Amino acid sequence: MDVVNFVTGVFQDGYRVFQGVSADKVVEEKSDVQKDQYEHVREEVIYSGYDKNGTLIAEKGVETKEASETGTERILPERYYKKILGGYLYYQGERISRLELLEKAVSTGQMELDETQTIAYNYLNAEKAMLFAKAKPLFEWSTSLYSEDGMYKYRVEGGVITGAMRAYYEENGKKIFMQDIAKQLASGIAPKDVDGDVSWLMWNDPELYRAAVDIGVAKRGYYQSTQLYKQGHLTSGQYLHDLYPMFLLLFGKYADVHDKSMQKSLKDFFEADGFAERALRKFNPEYNKLVDDLVLEKIYHAYSGIY
Repeated sequence: MDVVNFVTGVFQDGYRVFQGVSADKVVEEKSDVQKDQYEHVREEVIYSGYDKNGTLIAEKGVETKEASETGTERILPERYYKKILGGYLYYQGERISRLELLEKAVSTGQMELDETQTIAYNYLNAEKAMLFAKAKPLFEWSTSLYSEDGMYKYRVEGGVITGAMRAYYEENGKKIFMQDIAKQLASGIAPKDVDGDVSWLMWNDPELYRAAVDIGVAKRGYYQSTQLYKQGHLTSGQYLHDLYPMFLLLFGKYADVHDKSMQKSLKDFFEADGFAERALRKFNPEYNKLVDDLVLEKIYHAYSGIY
């Protein structure tokens, strides 16, 4: 079996981490590394092609696609079709086998096979070329890397991708993505009313969680203050005073509540359709810090009681 020097996945906090192993089979082991560890309540998913007991999944019935199924000629040497690359993954939103990913990488010229190396070595090179090289943040301000199709979130250590986890979980046959939960929070839905596991987002992408929560607080604050103003409970001056943190969130240190064009932009921003998606894309951590400094450090008083 071509698994000598297999660079394989060992689970650590829900991520698949890559570690060199010289053995006939791979057994899951617990790492002593405490970085980013958390208590995960869901069953972990095996990505490496091996189950928890170190048994090759392909040997338990996971078949790689044969040439007769696809109607195409095999483009890899015969040894690659011996069911060693068991298991599936997502590429550009499509569920494919690991063998298919390697075939795509070779056929599109994104990597060349090194026949002096193992099958696993070549597969991981395909994974790097097809998945890791195209990793990007969900938003410009984010420091977390996701796969091109948003199906995986990567762990990065020292500028190198060292692990991957699914960016979604399934519940009642429905995929619930981190972005789904974040958009609900950003739209102003209170965490307790979100359709999905908010704590799962908080543990796995705390940066996205925090941004979504802060945007949601601003959205609810804008709605509450605007309603009170329309009902005559706030004067124009009090209303603008209450909206000042929202101006900071949108315009930063140049925020001016008396600027008519800024007032219109703020209104359009909070009241237009698709607010959550646009707000997450426009979010600026530096502007958000100005809000935190004002509200938390300076204990900003709002007439509407939102702060």
